[in-house]
Amino acid sequence: DIVEPGESVTNDAADITWTSINGADVGERDGSGTGPDDYVALTGATALTIPVPTISKTLVSTEVEADNNNRLDVTIGETARFQVTVHLPEGRSRVLTLSDTLGVGLDFVRIEQIVPSGSMSTNVGAGDFSDPGSFSVTKSTDGTTSPQLVTISLGDVDNTNETLAIDTLTIEYTVRVLNTPLNISNGQSAGTTFGNSAVVSWNLTGSGTQSTNVDTSETLEVVEPELTISKSVDDSLPNLGQTIRYTLTLDHLPASDTDAYDVVLQDLLPGHLMLLPGSISATNASI
Repeated sequence: DIVEPGESVTNDAADITWTSINGADVGERDGSGTGPDDYVALTGATALTIPVPTISKTLVSTEVEADNNNRLDVTIGETARFQVTVHLPEGRSRVLTLSDTLGVGLDFVRIEQIVPSGSMSTNVGAGDFSDPGSFSVTKSTDGTTSPQLVTISLGDVDNTNETLAIDTLTIEYTVRVLNTPLNISNGQSAGTTFGNSAVVSWNLTGSGTQSTNVDTSETLEVVEPELTISKSVDDSLPNLGQTIRYTLTLDHLPASDTDAYDVVLQDLLPGHLMLLPGSISATNASI
């Protein structure tokens, strides 16, 4: 029979009998009677419990990793990739489910891959975990104003590996930082943060849903670019026909935490001023 994680297996009592004379003899004592005819010994019944799955979760990477945006920093729209490793005992884990409650401001994007070790199979899709898209994913909310519970249904998973090696099922998936009012960077103080936890559950016949959870110390923090611009002119009282030069200075505010991308500068000249062709130049920037 296939055992299940958390199942208790009882081995009934063993017994031993003996006789007082070698071979069959009508006058021997063989433990079949009462009183002193007690040539029989019994053990007690023994029980063992099949181990339950354990789980670990780590941050694999974030989309932008640079000097001003390390792997634990995330900016608006950035994605992060997590890895959950489920350690499965031999046997059948019925209705194996991975659940992750994402903090407000995060949204689940997709499963990237599911990789089994040892001899594992599932009753979902092709049975070999090769198609992540065949596994059902549900999201409780859109993540904008309340936490998003993500549930990944992995099916009935059989682990038939008969070695002592630890067998694992590794699930990698991507989430995105949403453009919502709650996702902010507070400059030099801590911005919005996201914890990192997950739960794996399964059904034990006769006992219902069982679960194991994990919390890790890795926390993502929202960072944002904050820019400032100033303008000066080399002569504020020019004569008619005089050439004047404007200087625009762009910089990061002290509260800016990360790089700004696709910066566009616009300056609307009044009708009585004309831009001289080829007069635009930039320092520490390309145009």
